[in-house]
Amino acid sequence: MVKTANYFTLQNQDQKIKEWKETIFSQVRDRKHLKLQPPKAALLVVDMINYFASPKGGAWLPATTALVQNLQLLLAAWRAHRLPVVFTRHCHHNREETGMLGKFYRDYISCGGYSARIIDEFPLFPEDKVIRKTTYDAFYQTELREFLEEKKVKQVLVTGVMTNLCCETTARNAFVKGFEVYFPVDGSCTASENLHLASLLNLASGFARLTDIGEVVNCLNRL
Repeated sequence: MVKTANYFTLQNQDQKIKEWKETIFSQVRDRKHLKLQPPKAALLVVDMINYFASPKGGAWLPATTALVQNLQLLLAAWRAHRLPVVFTRHCHHNREETGMLGKFYRDYISCGGYSARIIDEFPLFPEDKVIRKTTYDAFYQTELREFLEEKKVKQVLVTGVMTNLCCETTARNAFVKGFEVYFPVDGSCTASENLHLASLLNLASGFARLTDIGEVVNCLNRL
């Protein structure tokens, strides 16, 4: 794994959001004709588990300190309107289940342990959907698509970790499956700013409308 950096903090996040958007939209078009419509949307919170989002985790991402607070704000506003929320947990029952990931990484997340649990900062509500996944793509061999279709969801708001791995892969597959994808630039994080920005640029160029959590909360407050 790339050496982790605390590139996104509560102190610098406003400046980073501005810088990232300026960098991205100087290179690709901001598809402003795509509008988030929360009643048609579901919030995906990808892999906010102890392994990545706790200082005691095996692959702690320091930028999750700011990300957790941002997602708490978003979740409160989202749940106030009783809109669908999906949490994913990446874990494996054994090494044989890791597939290609087992060839890339020496470690794996055991489903029965501390690392695989969603962090305490996100207490689950009875109506939340929790999905276990075994690879980057939250749609692969899971019930995610069926759940979204059952809820008549047309748009997905993708957040969580890691921006360039599970979040980007899930966002791309959501697009291919016919969902409008919205991706807050401050709603995910990864190991470094270069990886984060590269992923945002890829998504903006062909898969997702970029937004930020402040814009989404304002949209919810207007309902």
